[in-house]
Amino acid sequence: VDPGFMIYISDLATELRNQGEQAASRVYYQQLFTLLPLVMAVFHLILFGFFPQFKENLFYAVCLLGYAGLIFFYDRVYQETDIYAIFFSIKAVMVSNMVSQFFGLLTMYTILRPEKFGRAWFYGIAGTGILLAAILFSNRPLNYFTLSFLILCLLEVIYLIFTSTMRDKNAWLIMVAGLGTFIFFVFWQLLIDFGFIEHPGGYYLIVNYGFLALMISMSAYLSYNFARLNRDLSLQLKEINLLTEEKIKKEREAVIAESKQRLLSAEFERKTSELEEARKLQLSMLPAELPDLVNYQPMVHMKTAAEVGGDYYDLKKYSDHDIYMVIGDATGHGAKAGIMVTITKSLLAVLD
Repeated sequence: VDPGFMIYISDLATELRNQGEQAASRVYYQQLFTLLPLVMAVFHLILFGFFPQFKENLFYAVCLLGYAGLIFFYDRVYQETDIYAIFFSIKAVMVSNMVSQFFGLLTMYTILRPEKFGRAWFYGIAGTGILLAAILFSNRPLNYFTLSFLILCLLEVIYLIFTSTMRDKNAWLIMVAGLGTFIFFVFWQLLIDFGFIEHPGGYYLIVNYGFLALMISMSAYLSYNFARLNRDLSLQLKEINLLTEEKIKKEREAVIAESKQRLLSAEFERKTSELEEARKLQLSMLPAELPDLVNYQPMVHMKTAAEVGGDYYDLKKYSDHDIYMVIGDATGHGAKAGIMVTITKSLLAVLD
């Protein structure tokens, strides 16, 4: 149990020197463990402002702000002379400590197991109950209540790390190194608090060095993860651009092929129409009706190899005993043979 007050007896010169050294150590301590988290919190808040989809930056920034508040108010506990200010600082340390632990846990959920984020409700409710109990039943800035919540959070973080599907070994090693260092300093602090070993010197918390290592490793991980995501996004954009260019090329080729096909179809339809007209002209030159003959029934059938051919026939009756019949087949097929038939038809008409 802490004593209500302590008296130190020493010579003035020694005491002044000690006070100067403690003041210098206190300034260094506050700058290292208060300003650094604040600067890093602002950095991650800026990242969240630019990329709000990465909520781990927001949670981690709040975690760092809580930790900075813990260090600031913990220092005020030993510097204030007003009893009410001391008690306020003690309660503020408890609140800052719980905020830092809870939002640190939210950060780990977001990074490692987003599908387990619902479990944070349990820790939020448990943390609120533990905080109220600490405020009501303890006058120590760091007590068994806050320590129990810290142990719960550490166990949950260990579970999240070793059950995550993180494939990047570098990121996993960064996180485990920071967490392992933090756990080491936590146990060191516990050994000091329970009187098993002596404090190496000063009033500051040994565990803060562990949190400093964890803070640096988490910032390194978030920065590394952000850079990796940007790299993957750049690679995907390149692939998309290549696929888009290839798709555009294929679509251009398809449009050209379709245009050629349309031109060919139009040309084919034009030629087919012309051949159909030529076929009709050729058929019009054949006799529409055959004459009646005594003892004979003339019948004809013509099927050209192409739309227009060189086949030709004609049958005329001059009397019951006089008829003439013409059957011809011009050499070749198509329009040339049809033209030859037309000339022959005209010539026979003149001779007739």
